[in-house]
Amino acid sequence: MELVIRNIKVEEIDEFASILREAAEWLKRTDKEMWYTSELTKEALLEKHALNELFMGFLNGESAGTIIVQGQDYIFWPHKNKNNALYLHKIAVRRKYAKEGVSVNLINWAKQQARIQQKKYIRLDCAANRPNLCYFYECQGFQQVGQKTVGEFFVALYEYQV
Repeated sequence: MELVIRNIKVEEIDEFASILREAAEWLKRTDKEMWYTSELTKEALLEKHALNELFMGFLNGESAGTIIVQGQDYIFWPHKNKNNALYLHKIAVRRKYAKEGVSVNLINWAKQQARIQQKKYIRLDCAANRPNLCYFYECQGFQQVGQKTVGEFFVALYEYQV
């Protein structure tokens, strides 16, 4: 199956949010809670992110995953914003497509976007207390470059050199 990844249209924001809520509910059920449902509404997403930062991956025409790609991230990377990186957030996959390689494809697509845009790095953060998630990103070529507390979250900071 080929994952088709594209920027979402405004009328697809509910679908985008539904994938994130599905992932958040699964994470909560498996004691790996990561996102608040209040930040996964259409309104909250559009308040925090520009529409051109929101991407969905489709398998056979059906929405399968999400990724947010930003050119700046002043919350988790305040001293690194020199316009030389892309910042990834909210990589999520519908449970129906778990273990199908959707998240790997989303990340590989982001790597390609970074090359096209001539960025030097891709950066992301994840829960530092989730060793399997950290290992997943390390298997994608990311290196942990630090840890920090942001609000109530203790995160690991990962960087991929393009």
